This record gives sequence, structure tokens and C-alpha cells, in this order.
Amino acid sequence: MQHRTNQSIAIDEAIPYTTPNGRVTVTLQRISADVYTVTTYQGTLRIDANCGSYDSEATARLVARGYAEMYRNENPAQPTAGVRRRQVPPTMAGAHLTNPSDAGQRVLRAAHANGGTVNRSAAATIVQLKSLARKGMVTLNYASGTGLRRVVTSATLTERGVKAVA
Repeated sequence: MQHRTNQSIAIDEAIPYTTPNGRVTVTLQRISADVYTVTTYQGTLRIDANCGSYDSEATARLVARGYAEMYRNENPAQPTAGVRRRQVPPTMAGAHLTNPSDAGQRVLRAAHANGGTVNRSAAATIVQLKSLARKGMVTLNYASGTGLRRVVTSATLTERGVKAVA
């Protein structure tokens, strides 16, 4: 990984932190006085869950390095055989460790009442489904024939999701 330390960032200068396999890049950029952004890309795809704005360079630098370290040992292009990978990456803030929100609980109950699967809808939004997948409570189901763009159509309860509903 590339690291620059103890150095202020000029406006619009981006400092990249790239994983050894080159598949994940985390950039730190100063947008204006006291506004810094951290953006994470897997190839050319932006990972929105691991992007954010911060009011201090030190905090932004810490977050950028944390994301770079988190992805350092992962190789998204070649998953290890027998190792189960998350469909949605965890967040630095630990959102994947919290209990589901009230809306998430409603989605879990709807899935349970519907035989274990819930379709993406206004009641089960993509944000709620990804949040539950991040927590390991559902498995996302994708539309076929969409190429590299994976479109979530529904979610199926996992054992952990069933326990949360019971």
C-alpha cells in the first residue's frame, strides 16, 4: 500500500491508498477548508458504504488507512475456495455489528411470513436489504442476465435472520 504521512493535502489533490492486488483503491481528498472526503473503489465501482466526508484531516486519514487495511488481505477478483465472503462489505463505523432498525425488523418479519424470502419493494428497500445482508441476516438474490451490474431483486433469510425474528 502507498502511504503518505505527516503531510497536508492541497485542495483537489487526492492521496490514493491502493491494495497490493490493485483491485481496491481508497482516496483521501481535501475538498475545501475543513472538508475531506474518503472514497473507496473496487476497480471502477464505487463502494458507497465505505465513502464519507470528514471535518478534520487526521480523522479522514485514519478512516482512509483503516479501509485500506481492511481490504489489504482481500482479493476481490479471486475469492479463496471454501471461504465465505460477505455480499456487502462491513463498515468502519461498525454498523454491521448493530441490531436491525425498526424498518429492518419489519423486513425480517415480512420475509419470515412469506416463506423466508422478501422481494425488493417500497417496503423492503435496497438500503434495508443491504443493511440486513451486512449484518448476516439475509442473503441477497440478484437478477439474472444483468452482466457485471448486479441488481438485487430479493433477499432470503439466513439462520441468523430466522433467529432474530423468532
